[in-house]
Amino acid sequence: MKKFLALIALVSVLSADSFELGMQAYEDEAYAKAYKLWEPLALEGHVEAQRNLAMLLEDGDGITQDAQKAIYWYEKAAAQGDINAQLVLAMSYCYGDGVTKDLKSCANWAYKAKEQGENVAILVQEFDLQVYR
Repeated sequence: MKKFLALIALVSVLSADSFELGMQAYEDEAYAKAYKLWEPLALEGHVEAQRNLAMLLEDGDGITQDAQKAIYWYEKAAAQGDINAQLVLAMSYCYGDGVTKDLKSCANWAYKAKEQGENVAILVQEFDLQVYR
């Protein structure tokens, strides 16, 4: 049991190191390197890595732009409560940016962000989202 706990602690430290190395690569505009460092973490469920991969894929910074993959990673992060990912998804679904316009999905993500204290009043008003509540 002690070996198992030590292994978990080591993996957590390595994950934190990989994430920080990815942040440094991103700041240095080495976007492909950041992607390579964050992808394994995102696959393991690291919410910040998921959101950051989504941003890279959405913008096409140093990698091939891929709106569908970006939405996939935003949804993974948003499902874990990442408010920024929730807002991006709400706007994406409201405007049909990278996805088919879907006001029900827009409302779902907007209200999840609202539950965490984000002001989504303009979005709710503009798209009459209260009917989807």
